[in-house]
Amino acid sequence: MKFTHYLIRHLIPEWIKFYVNFKLLKTYLSIMTILKQFLLDVKQQKTKSEYKFIKSQMLNNPEMIKKLKQDIDNFTLILDEEVQKVIAFTFFKYKDLVSKFDKLCLQLKAMDSDYFNLNKFIVSLPFLFPWQRMSLNRQEQRQIQLIKQNKTQMDNFVFKQNQLKESFFRFYVEVQQLQSFIEVNGEASRKIYKKFKKQFLRGLNCQGNLDKLLEKQKQIQEIPKKLKFIKDQTESDIIKYFYQHDNPKKCREFLRSYTHLNKFPLVNIFSFGFFAGFTFVFILILLVMRYDGYIDPNSDKVFNSVFPCFRGTALFLIYYWILAFDVAGWNYFNINYKLFLGFNHHFSTLPQILSRLTILSSIFLVLFVLYCIQMESIGKLAEDLIIIDPRYLPLFMWIILLVYVFYPFKTMFNPEGRNWMYIMIYGSFWGYLFTLEPRFTFFIDQIPSLSTPIRDLNYSSCYYYHLILYGQEYECDLKNSIVTVLPSTLPFLVKCLHYVKRSYDRGQYYNTEDFWNFLKTLQAAQVGLFSFLGKQNHTYFIIWILSAIVSTIWQNWWDLKKDFLFFESNSKYKFLRNDLGYNSPNLYYGLAVGNFILRTTWVLSISPDACNYLGIKNELFVLLLGFFEMMRRFINNFLKMEKEHIINLRTLRTVQDLRMPFDIQSEMQVCYKDSPHWSVSSFQEPVSGFESFENDLVLDVQPNEIMITPQHGPQNISMLSRKSYLKPVQLSLDGDFQWLCQSILSDNKQPMIPKRETIHDLIKIYDQQIIEQAKQKEKLELQRIKSLKEDNKYFKKIIYDSYEKFKVFNK
Repeated sequence: MKFTHYLIRHLIPEWIKFYVNFKLLKTYLSIMTILKQFLLDVKQQKTKSEYKFIKSQMLNNPEMIKKLKQDIDNFTLILDEEVQKVIAFTFFKYKDLVSKFDKLCLQLKAMDSDYFNLNKFIVSLPFLFPWQRMSLNRQEQRQIQLIKQNKTQMDNFVFKQNQLKESFFRFYVEVQQLQSFIEVNGEASRKIYKKFKKQFLRGLNCQGNLDKLLEKQKQIQEIPKKLKFIKDQTESDIIKYFYQHDNPKKCREFLRSYTHLNKFPLVNIFSFGFFAGFTFVFILILLVMRYDGYIDPNSDKVFNSVFPCFRGTALFLIYYWILAFDVAGWNYFNINYKLFLGFNHHFSTLPQILSRLTILSSIFLVLFVLYCIQMESIGKLAEDLIIIDPRYLPLFMWIILLVYVFYPFKTMFNPEGRNWMYIMIYGSFWGYLFTLEPRFTFFIDQIPSLSTPIRDLNYSSCYYYHLILYGQEYECDLKNSIVTVLPSTLPFLVKCLHYVKRSYDRGQYYNTEDFWNFLKTLQAAQVGLFSFLGKQNHTYFIIWILSAIVSTIWQNWWDLKKDFLFFESNSKYKFLRNDLGYNSPNLYYGLAVGNFILRTTWVLSISPDACNYLGIKNELFVLLLGFFEMMRRFINNFLKMEKEHIINLRTLRTVQDLRMPFDIQSEMQVCYKDSPHWSVSSFQEPVSGFESFENDLVLDVQPNEIMITPQHGPQNISMLSRKSYLKPVQLSLDGDFQWLCQSILSDNKQPMIPKRETIHDLIKIYDQQIIEQAKQKEKLELQRIKSLKEDNKYFKKIIYDSYEKFKVFNK
C-alpha cells in the first residue's frame, strides 16, 4: 500500500490541517525523482562515456538546474514548516490532555468523597394505599420520607457517576488519537526524508540542513511514552472505579474497540461469507421455482393476503442493511458519525452489525422459501416441509424482529444500543422541549422512510388478530385507519416543532432558515394528509396531486442547497462546495442525481394508496417503492452525516465535551512539590495523593507565538502568545481554529465553541471580511499548487523526450 493511502486511512479527519502535507512534498520531489530514474536507465543501458555525456547534457540545462534548485529550496522550507506545525500542535494538544487528566483525577476524589458522605441506608419503598398512608404515625411518615430522600440522593450519585465514566472513555479516545497523530506524522517525516536522500542528485546545493530539521522532532520523542502512561492509568482508573464489581473484561473490550475500528475478525469474515453463499443458494432456489412456473407475480398463491406480512419484515431488514452500508461508508472515509449521533463508550462496530444482520436475514430467507414451497404445493417436498400452517411463518419473523428491538432486559440483544434508541425516541418526541440536539431531528427523519413497513406491521396485527382468535382470514382494509396516515404526517409535524424550538432558542422567527424549513416540513406533512383524505373526496385528491408536485420540487432543492450544502459560491468543485469529506466529486454528482430520481418515489411511498391512484395493484410494486425509499434514505444519511462531519472539522472536535459532574472542594486542590522536571519513570506526587502533570511543565525557552489566519473567527486577532516547549513558530491555518485555540489555551479549559447547526449559521455569526480574506488566501495557495503542477508537466515532457532523443528504453 502506498504511504499516501495509508496516511489518508489513518489520519484524524478533524486534525487534517496539522498533518504533514506528504502529497505536496512528494510533488516537489517528482522532477528530481524522474530525472534520477532517467539517469539510472542511461547508466544501465549505455557505456560509461555515453552516460557522462548524457548526464552533463541534462544537468547543464539552465532551466532544469534552476527548477531542481528551486524545488529543493521549497521542499526544505515547507518540510521545516510542516515539522514545526506538527510539533506545535502536539504540545498544544498534549497540554490540553494533561489539564483534562488532572481534572478527571480530582473528579475521582470528589466522587469518593460524595459516596463516603452518602447515606447508604436505602430500603425499597413499600406500596401503600391512600387509606394506609393516612393511618401512619409521625415516626413512620418520617421513615418513609428518609427512604425517598436517600433514594433520590443515590439516583443522583449514580447519574453523576455514569457521566464521569463517559468522560473517562472520551478522554481515553483523545489520548489514543494524539498517539496516532504523533506516530503517523513521525512516519511521514521519516519516509519523505528517506525519499529525498534517495533521489537527491550530487552536485546540487541544499540551503537547509534536513538532518538538523528532523532533529527538532526529538522535542516530542518523550511524549508518546508519557501518553502511554496516561492511557494505561486511565484504563486502570476506569476498571477500578466503574467496573470493579462488574466485568473488567467487558471494559477492556470497549476500549479495544476504539483501536480496531476497521478490522474484521476472522469469525466475522467467515460468518459473512457463509451468509453470502447461503443467500445465493436460496435466491437460486427461488429463481428455479420461478423458471418452472411457480411464484408467479400475478398469482394469488404466494402474493395473497399473507404477503404484506412478509413484505414488512423484508423492508425492516433492508433498512437495517442500508444503515450498515452507511456505517461502512463512514468508516471507510473516516467520517466521525459517533460524535454527531452522541454514542457513548459503547457502539456497535461494523463486524457486529453485519453479524446480527446475517442471522436475521438468514432466518427470513428460510421462512420465506418454506412459505413459497408450501403455498405453491410443490409435490412431496411441500408435504415433508409442512410443520405448521404457512400463514403463521411471517408471524415468527415479526416476533423475532420485535423481540430484538424491544427486548426489555439488559443481558442480551445489544442492550446498550436499545438504550440509545430509547433516548433518541424520547428526545425526538418530548426531550427536545428542554434540550434540542441536531441528532434528534436526524432521527425523526428516519421514520417517514419506514412508513411502508409500519403500515405492514399494522396490517399484520389486524390479520393475525382475526386468524388466531377467530380461526379465519380477514381482509383487513385499513385504508380509513388513522394508523395509516400517522407515519407520513406525525414525524413531519414533530419536526416542525423542532424548528419552532430552535427559532425560540435563537430568538429569530421570521425569514430564517428555520422558518423556511418549518414551511417545507409542513408542506411534506400535507402530502400524506391529503392523500389519506383523497380516498373520500375527489377535491382532496386534486389537492394531493398539487401538494405532491410542490413538495417534490421544494424537497429536491432544499436537499441540494441546504442539507448537502451544494452550490457554494466560488467553490473549486463545480456545483458543490470547497470542503468535501469524500474523495471524489463524481461521487457527489452521482448521489445528487440518485437523490433527485428517488425523491419522486418518496412522495408515492409515504402516501397511502398512491399505487391505487395510478391503477397499479401488484403488491410487489409496493415492495419496490419501499426499497426505493430505503435507497433514498441511504443517500440522505450518507450526505447529511458528511455535512455534519465537515462542521466538526472546522472546530477540531473529535469527541464530545468532557463532563465534570462532581463539585470540587477547595481542600481537594492538588499541591505540587517543587521540581525542575519530571519523567515517565518518576512522576511528581502531589500532596492530595494524585499524580498530575499540569504545573510540572517547565519551560526552557520563550513562549511560543502561533500566527492564526482564521477563516471564520469572532475577531481579527492575529497573534496568540502562550506557553510551549517550542521556539517561536508561525502557523498559517484556515478554518475555525481561532476561537478554539483561544479557549483551550486560556485559563478556562472548556472550549468556547459557538452553538450552531449548519455552516450557514456560522457565516451569519462572524465577520464576512475575515471569511473572504481566508478564502482569497486559500485560492492563492491552490493557484500556487496548480502552477507547480503545470511546471512539473513541462519538465516531465523534457525528460521523457530525452528517452527518445538518446534512444534509452523507458522501463
